[in-house]
Amino acid sequence: MRTSPESIQYAKHGTGFELSTDQEGALAAIPDVSTYGRCIFITGRAGTGKSTVLRRFIEATPMKAVVLAPTGLAAVQVGGQTIHSFFNFPLGPIQCDPETVPLFKKGQAKRRLIEALDCVVIDEVSMVRADIMDAIDYSLRRNRERMQEPFGGVTMVCFGDLMQLEPVVQSGADEEMMADRYESPFFFDSKAVRETSLDVYELTTVHRQKEDEEYLWALNRLREGNTDELGLFNARVGAEIGTEGVVTLTATNGRAGSINLQRLAKLTGRPTIFKATMQGNFGRETPTEEVLALKPGAQVMFVKNGRGWVNGSLGEVTEVEAERVKVKLFEGGEHWVEPETWDKKRYTWDRYSSRISSEGVGSFTQIPLRLAWALTIHKSQGLTLDKVRLDLDRPAFSHGQAYVALSRCRTLSGLSLVRALEPRDVIVVERALAFAAQSKPILGAP
Repeated sequence: MRTSPESIQYAKHGTGFELSTDQEGALAAIPDVSTYGRCIFITGRAGTGKSTVLRRFIEATPMKAVVLAPTGLAAVQVGGQTIHSFFNFPLGPIQCDPETVPLFKKGQAKRRLIEALDCVVIDEVSMVRADIMDAIDYSLRRNRERMQEPFGGVTMVCFGDLMQLEPVVQSGADEEMMADRYESPFFFDSKAVRETSLDVYELTTVHRQKEDEEYLWALNRLREGNTDELGLFNARVGAEIGTEGVVTLTATNGRAGSINLQRLAKLTGRPTIFKATMQGNFGRETPTEEVLALKPGAQVMFVKNGRGWVNGSLGEVTEVEAERVKVKLFEGGEHWVEPETWDKKRYTWDRYSSRISSEGVGSFTQIPLRLAWALTIHKSQGLTLDKVRLDLDRPAFSHGQAYVALSRCRTLSGLSLVRALEPRDVIVVERALAFAAQSKPILGAP
């Protein structure tokens, strides 16, 4: 059995990993030098390897670049920093004015860093709200003293899929401000993006479902909000897919947690408890539980790359000791797993070497595993799974949720549904669809 999230394909295969033609084209489209505030959007359906392109670009680019993300966990996963912490943005709705968007003093470390930038990379840009994008533009213009240039002359390279994740807008002031100022909360409706060029490059080669063209075709229809093919998925209600390596995907943390605890309780013996160690300012979002209970027989998923496994690999615990765990991978091989450390970073400017460096501001140390009989659909983002049981105990409640869940599975034969999907489970924001239809992506190299 293979479980290989596309976000770590490059790490898994090393320098010998062969990029697809469209991935090479997307990389070729990104300049090697800073441009006049050019904004590039690398997008693609689930399983096309967007994160592979991001990682390859960061490794190879000669530009002085930082990698930012809208959430803490996403930032940790790409080795970057959150947008809010990098720019010192306040939480809540952001107005583009001097009181809200900081102007760093000349000579201050953050000011020197921003002045030196050639490129800002944003991962999961579909979650970045329009007001945040405008604030990024405003901050770069002010702190670089290049008010007439989009994004202060910095090249923006954005990665994401508008059909999988959407910006979070809280009710109240957030909702009122966004409705008053923007056509939608998506980043492409920001004033900054609308007033500059946005070059869209779409990755079209799907690696995940390449062995099941009918399933891929139905997924693509579902992605666009078309429910005509629900019958194909619903034919898998109650389908038998065995027990080993089956991951149940659910809508809520509560449901996933309940399934995992029930399955753990059925195993004989008392669990061994592993408590995480946190230092500095790591934040509330952690790669796995702070208190992790494990027993032999527990189905687990790795949450960090290591020797012999990758982030997303599935396996079964075979032995548990006080400070380490032995896991037999479903794809083959057995390994002792010891605690690993994740670092929360912030970027700094090293004026002596004239380069951007990063320093740790917090750390989280824990066994790099999580119970994986069940996961939330959100936490399954980026994973490729052989066997999926979709358990929507409540109707889907967010944009792209059904598509994300179904597209985790490599083949239709590996899918089982607890209940039939209904048209109301297929939620697609019309504005995202309209943008995708109007943007006319450039395929391959320019």
